[in-house]
Amino acid sequence: MREDARPGLATLVGFGAGDFACNLYWQGITLYLLYFYTEALRLSPAVAGVVFMGGAIWDGLADVAVGVAAERSRRGYAWFVGWGAIPLALGFPLAFMVPPLEGAALVAFACFSQLALRTLYAVVNVPYAAWSTRISDVSADRTRVAGLRLAFGAAAATGVALGFPWAAARIGHAGAAVVCAVLATPILIAIAARVPEHRPSMERAARLPLATMLVGLARNRAFFTLALALVAATIAGTLTGQSVLYYFARVAGDAAAGPRALAVMAVAGAVGVPVWTTIALRIGARAAWLWSGAAGLVLIAGFALAGRAVAIPYLAAMQFVLTGLLLAGWSLLPDSVDAGEAATGIRVEAPAFGVAAFVQKLAMAAATLLLGVTYDLGGYATGGGQRAIAGLMILGPATALVLSMAAIWANPIRRA
Repeated sequence: MREDARPGLATLVGFGAGDFACNLYWQGITLYLLYFYTEALRLSPAVAGVVFMGGAIWDGLADVAVGVAAERSRRGYAWFVGWGAIPLALGFPLAFMVPPLEGAALVAFACFSQLALRTLYAVVNVPYAAWSTRISDVSADRTRVAGLRLAFGAAAATGVALGFPWAAARIGHAGAAVVCAVLATPILIAIAARVPEHRPSMERAARLPLATMLVGLARNRAFFTLALALVAATIAGTLTGQSVLYYFARVAGDAAAGPRALAVMAVAGAVGVPVWTTIALRIGARAAWLWSGAAGLVLIAGFALAGRAVAIPYLAAMQFVLTGLLLAGWSLLPDSVDAGEAATGIRVEAPAFGVAAFVQKLAMAAATLLLGVTYDLGGYATGGGQRAIAGLMILGPATALVLSMAAIWANPIRRA
């Protein structure tokens, strides 16, 4: 890309704002949907975990399907983002409704509403994420875009962590979801209408069969190792984030501190964005990942020794660390598309983001199921589960971080 054709700051900021809108939905799903199932719908943790796992697996499959469709479409990624915004806004409150149902019918409703929401979210989010490859072909610009996206995402996470339970207590969970949708929809539509999309020739992508795209990704070492690292990082993040409300309710004995802890974590993530962006620009995204993972292991060891007395500071620091993994991952993903094209001659954009999202959703599903089953076996249903909650909160993320660092160590992308 010519220097005079590179995007200006306004374009980068405008595009990054899309993650504020997307995270109003995504944080609602990741922070509160499982808890909504167990506390509002009164599903057991194991059943709720299975429902959530099924939704996450479906979500991943939808990500791949949408990625292939967006790659082959001649309409461009902006079309999917703009036209998908309103259906997504309608699907979000549906997942947080409390219907007059019981037993199997209630479980079926939870499954249906979650599958609908995740499908609609994929239609918007996968093309939006893949769009980052077309903002600029300069790695530094992509790192800045990743930082801006995470900053907006952290702002949304803070708002959801504090505002969603507050609104739910006054206007119900579905009403809180409507508020999120009203805020998100105009942002997505404005981005689709205003942010330029530098589209390459789509003739070759339209002719590529799915098998060829997947083979190209499998032969792309940069993408393959990054995908493995993302799986492990997602497990670490899921086990940490999903444990928060349960930890404060059952282990710390202060349920009201749970939402406050989530809000503090969101602020810590926002603080971490410019820090990790600067680090990644200086030493490279791969090295930033390794430093972030090492810091996370140190924090987990400290929490294991100190326990609940440092719970909120630990969670804040851990979110700061996890932000480093996110920043590095989103920075490396567009570069891995370029690396794959250079190595294999096959350029795979949107399907790469779809597959990356798919493996992350599988990891989230597995982590959530592990959490639900572990809690059930630990006696959560009878008022216990304290040891299971605390133990999984420590051992799970520690193991996942080690695996993520091993995978990213094998990644061939360097700072240059």
